[in-house]
Amino acid sequence: MIYVATTTSGAQRNLGPAYSVQINKSREAPADSLTAVFFSKENHPEYKSIAVYAEEASQLFFDGIVDEQKFEVTATGCFLTIKSRSKAAVLIDNEATPQTYKRPSLDIIFRRHIKPYGFSAINGEQSSFNATIEVEKGMSEWDVLELFCSVCLNSFPIVNADGTIDIAGDTDSRPLMFSNSSSGGVNYSAISQKYSRYKLISEITVCEQYSAIYAATIRDQGLIDRGISRRKFISMSEDTITGISDKKVSVKTAEQMIENAKRKFCEITVKCPNAVQAKIGTRCQINDDVLGRIEGLKIYEVEYKLSRAGEFTTITLLKE
Repeated sequence: MIYVATTTSGAQRNLGPAYSVQINKSREAPADSLTAVFFSKENHPEYKSIAVYAEEASQLFFDGIVDEQKFEVTATGCFLTIKSRSKAAVLIDNEATPQTYKRPSLDIIFRRHIKPYGFSAINGEQSSFNATIEVEKGMSEWDVLELFCSVCLNSFPIVNADGTIDIAGDTDSRPLMFSNSSSGGVNYSAISQKYSRYKLISEITVCEQYSAIYAATIRDQGLIDRGISRRKFISMSEDTITGISDKKVSVKTAEQMIENAKRKFCEITVKCPNAVQAKIGTRCQINDDVLGRIEGLKIYEVEYKLSRAGEFTTITLLKE
């Protein structure tokens, strides 16, 4: 890996080999994170950003803003530690101007909430949508983008390392294959499959707002037949989009909660040697001599680590 830091004056500096590195990507966190430690014989100027390149063809692996920078002088040597978040962090850290959008489009959301922070392009449907979106006080620029994608596109935005944003999901016609035997497959040193029954929800009861009156009960009979007994209660609340309290909204929320829990029930983890370029949301397949062939998977989390133990990328896969 090649680590290039940029000072506040715009000067770039190769930090040399890292002593230890951890990069995390997750579907649950909009911004990727990096913590890197370097041996150093001198103090450093203030850095505003850091880019990480794979040595092969200088492929961009991570690009982010510097959140913390620390220089230590110890008995064992001098160390520079940099903590960074990917470019999505600027959208999380900046508050959006409260306003109302009627028939919003991706183009207007991009121009008003995304482009001013240095993002180059956004990929997705550009037409207007028959919806009303309320940007409330306290919402971040990221909240606006995520809300638009959820309401109008039924998708989730992914910020790429190169500064582009993808809201169309994985468009690669060929899924990424993890295999130690198939030609062209990504090799791994370990693989595990875990079933987490405690995450499943068999029943959700929807209550009237500010009362104990039951409005509806959603049950998943298939889970109940499998011996799952886990019940939750949620309260009907005002729809954040229309401003109307609607029983259908809460019922849909309950159904989504049950489905989201089912998606996280089966978790497959592959540990690969070296650095693996893996994008959140990418479709994947497993071809293993023991587990067999498993299809319909998507990348949910990625963890890259460099330490004394070696260099590994651990990838978590969930069912689509």
